[in-house]
Amino acid sequence: MRIQFTLTLADYQAAQYLRWHQSSTRRFVHFFVYEGIPILAAVTGCVVVKKLGLPGLGMPYCFETLFGLTVAVVYLKLTAKGRQAKRYKKQFERRFSSEERTAWIEMNDSAVSSAIAGTAAESFEWNKIIEFAQDDKMTLLYLTEKRFLLFPTPALDSADRADLDDLIASQFAARMSC
Repeated sequence: MRIQFTLTLADYQAAQYLRWHQSSTRRFVHFFVYEGIPILAAVTGCVVVKKLGLPGLGMPYCFETLFGLTVAVVYLKLTAKGRQAKRYKKQFERRFSSEERTAWIEMNDSAVSSAIAGTAAESFEWNKIIEFAQDDKMTLLYLTEKRFLLFPTPALDSADRADLDDLIASQFAARMSC
């Protein structure tokens, strides 16, 4: 089975999302970085406000604290998500120049071959692929924990999707039975 596709920023972001939400550990790290740290920073800000106060506002202390906490969490959460989107865009443009976004991947019983326009094809035996992840947007074949082959799941028609499911099941089932 051979799939040819053009990689887009949305595809790259979907692959990164799938990668970060695939396991419990990765979900926890992602939550801590993008949710936990902003909340901790907001709580720290509230403690500082309590110690120093906000002179001239004339609001009860609990309202000051709640207001400060809300503003800090919203600000930090929005800027964290914005920085993440900018980082993904920068990585995407650095890794894939505008001329090198057409790619193909070919899978058979013995190996997976892949290439991006302007580069030589690489072939990986199935025993080198350590993990597989798929959702309705992306399919990832992991070569290492941080390196993977990716292709958009919508690029597959229903027959190719069934073939891929059978191929993955046979390759990983054979490995599990050993």
